Amino acid sequence: DFETEPNDDRFTADQLSMLEGTPGLLSGFAHGEVDSDNSDFFTFSALAGDQVSIAVDSEYLGFDPQVVFRNSAGGQLLQDSNSGPDRSSLTSVFTVETTGQFYAEVLGQNTSEAGAYELRVDIAREIQLESDANYFNDSFATANALNYINSGNIRNASIAGTLMEAENSNRDEDLFRLGLLNAGMTLTLSTATPTSSSVSPIVEVVNGNGEVVADGD
Repeated sequence: DFETEPNDDRFTADQLSMLEGTPGLLSGFAHGEVDSDNSDFFTFSALAGDQVSIAVDSEYLGFDPQVVFRNSAGGQLLQDSNSGPDRSSLTSVFTVETTGQFYAEVLGQNTSEAGAYELRVDIAREIQLESDANYFNDSFATANALNYINSGNIRNASIAGTLMEAENSNRDEDLFRLGLLNAGMTLTLSTATPTSSSVSPIVEVVNGNGEVVADGD
C-alpha cells in the first residue's frame, strides 16, 4: 500500500490491507513520506487475543522515524523509535484485549524531521509472535518460550517472527525455548515463509550446553 494524504489523524487514517502470508500471520505494508511537523496515520482491525507488533524502516539515511500504536480512541498503547536495526523502529508485542480498530502513527523524532519510510504491521492470530525489540531473543537467557497446545500425546506450538538486518556486527538470530525434553521424545521442526520473504531460514536444536543436537533423520 501507499499512503494517501490527508492522513494526518485517526479520522483520516489510511486503511492497511492485512494479508495472511503464512497460517496465522497477517501482515500489512505501506510506503509513505512524512513531512516535518506532521504525522501519518494508518488503521487496521484486530481481534481479542491477537498479538501485534509494528515496525518502521527509514528509506532515507537522514530520517529517524518513530511509531506509535494507538487504540480506537487514540490512546497510546506502545511507542518506539530505535529498537529495530540502525534507525528503524520496532515495538514490543501487544496482546489485544478487545476486538476493535487500531492505528499506527508514523512521525519523525522531532518537528523538523521529514523523510520516506516503510511501515509493517504484523498480527499473529491463534499463534505466537516473537518479541525481538533490540534483538531481544538472541541469547539463551532471553529466548522466547513456546506456548504448547496438548493434543493427546502430542504437543504443538507455532510462532511467527522476522529476521532483521544486522546492526554493525550484531546479526539477528532468533532463539526459542523448547522446554524440557525427555529421552525417547520425537521432536519435529518446520518453517514456512510468505511469498514476500527472501529468507531461507536454517533451524538448529541446541542443548543447554550450547551444543548443536544432531538430526536423527
